[in-house]
Amino acid sequence: MVVVPLAARAHKMTPRLADAAQECLLRAITPSNSEGSQALAWGNAIHTLLKIDMRRQLAGQAPLAPDDLIVRGTPRAPWRDDPDYFKLAHACIIGMRAYLDEEELEVLRAEEFVRTRPRRVTGTTDVAVVLSGRFDLVCRRPDGRLVLPDMKTGNRLPSDMELAALPSTTIYTLLGEELRRQDAAIRERTTDSIEIVHILPHLAACSSVALRPDELDAGRDAVRAAVIAIDREEYTAIRGEWCAHCPIYAANTCPAWTMRQGGGSENF
Repeated sequence: MVVVPLAARAHKMTPRLADAAQECLLRAITPSNSEGSQALAWGNAIHTLLKIDMRRQLAGQAPLAPDDLIVRGTPRAPWRDDPDYFKLAHACIIGMRAYLDEEELEVLRAEEFVRTRPRRVTGTTDVAVVLSGRFDLVCRRPDGRLVLPDMKTGNRLPSDMELAALPSTTIYTLLGEELRRQDAAIRERTTDSIEIVHILPHLAACSSVALRPDELDAGRDAVRAAVIAIDREEYTAIRGEWCAHCPIYAANTCPAWTMRQGGGSENF
């Protein structure tokens, strides 16, 4: 990808959008109603708690007891005192601290946003892509490798092989390269080896991968194809387990389910 003038048609691509586009591009570009979900609210609140915890560490402050951190760091919401939320948040705080200690990771940044300049998409003359995303943490291994953990509060964890095949892993890797380019302090303290980690701190489970050149090339191809399809407004619909949570399917207007109207084997 080559840097291009802002006059080109630039499309933003995030890790979440890239993964959703791989499943079903039509669903990926369709607004969802998840903003009001409890799972999302809890996940956002716990991410904030971990950000506070890590930034206190970076500032040289003593860590708060998990219960104290939860009470002081959680917004006043109806579910704030829910025992299940409290249990999940407590497990995430303890689990993340343990993971960093066991892996001997030095925290360099907490909740770091990175964005690239527009870059021309290979094979086009006037289509550009802007990669953007947020790192929960930016860490360093003792050997200098840059480690980018992505904390999850659910129960689903990809295998190392599945993680390598996710377009989001490619985007996080490219954003890690961009972070090293933009930030001299991080560049001086890390090598060009970048490791992407998905971690479920409450379950003490994680997957990790440092992409090989061929895996990174394959990921670039997938992201490039998604950007070109978005530019052409070719929003292909693909059937899959995600249909159960898709507003297009719920409205009975998905082109991938054109036989659904007639009933029979095309129905769930």
